[in-house]
Amino acid sequence: MCTDVALKADPARVSVGHSNQLVELSSGVDSLILSGRAAPSSDLLGRVTEAQAEARTLGQSVPFRFGGADFFVTARSFGRMYPLCLESSAGQIGLRPFGNIPAVRVQPRAELLHAVGPAATVELFDSAVRDEVGYVDWSVNRIDLFADWQGLRVDADQLGRFACRGTQNVTRHSGELCTGFQFGNRNSKSFSARLYDKTEELKTSGADWLWSEWGELYREGAPVHRVEFEIRVAGLKSFALKSPGETLEGVSDLWHYCTHEWLSLRTEVADKTKSRWPVDPAWVQIQQSSLRHDELGLARIREGKTAGSLRKLMPLLNGCLVSYAVLVDEDTLEGAIAALPRHVNEYSEVSGVEFDHRVANRRADWQGR
Repeated sequence: MCTDVALKADPARVSVGHSNQLVELSSGVDSLILSGRAAPSSDLLGRVTEAQAEARTLGQSVPFRFGGADFFVTARSFGRMYPLCLESSAGQIGLRPFGNIPAVRVQPRAELLHAVGPAATVELFDSAVRDEVGYVDWSVNRIDLFADWQGLRVDADQLGRFACRGTQNVTRHSGELCTGFQFGNRNSKSFSARLYDKTEELKTSGADWLWSEWGELYREGAPVHRVEFEIRVAGLKSFALKSPGETLEGVSDLWHYCTHEWLSLRTEVADKTKSRWPVDPAWVQIQQSSLRHDELGLARIREGKTAGSLRKLMPLLNGCLVSYAVLVDEDTLEGAIAALPRHVNEYSEVSGVEFDHRVANRRADWQGR
């Protein structure tokens, strides 16, 4: 049975320097990819293959009942190694025939991890897969640990003050604005890290549920920076971590290694050896991140996702409606909307696809995300 991450003392409010206040808003597991050694039956693989062929013919995902839950079989594969892919709002499952490569790959969505926590997420997928394939020997292929902070100062000239065991370290920009840093090589399958402006990313990602996760601690207008470590198979093996339970129990040790040994921000002094520079006071607090997993619940996640999607859609929708109003010689929103059904229905006749059918297809596609 998997256990959730052990809690530490909450360092939510800590003074840094003379004017800044470093505040931890949230932290925990943001990604968890599992591989499962199992022997899927030829019947299961055949049914999924048939559904995939149908999806390719129709040009849309096909509903599929898997492990007592509603999934969709997609027309595409799950990466290079898993030709069959099932998706739901919970995440993705990849399947392949029994062999040297694990037959099952699972990638839960970040929203589910934040909604119910990593242990419950593992149990959900474990139950669904076991119902279909029987015994599964699970191992963790990748885990991402994160902490979101307000009060961090991030400037391009800081890169030289980071002591890092990774060799490919770069600065990220948005225009002239420094948005963070990338540390290490993700292809090494061991350790890599990012420190970046999460509020800047939210402008385009639509993950507005994070505002609920940050809650009352969030200070309006101040950027939120995420410190994130991506730990893959080679890194996990160095800690003798394999199963989901072992890995989740080892999260605190992984964070300690990542923030003490693998990466740290230093305060420059006269000593030419960077590893002997004192650790920056802000980084000391990051080292003590609580990894507390503030679970939001599915309802609040869905509400935030909807809000984010609407926020991204409205500029496009508003622009299209304004152009439409000009073309049909209407001056008000009410007049433009009243004229819209006639033109939509005419387009449906020309295209051969009814509007309600398009809505049903799009809803199925979104439910599979």
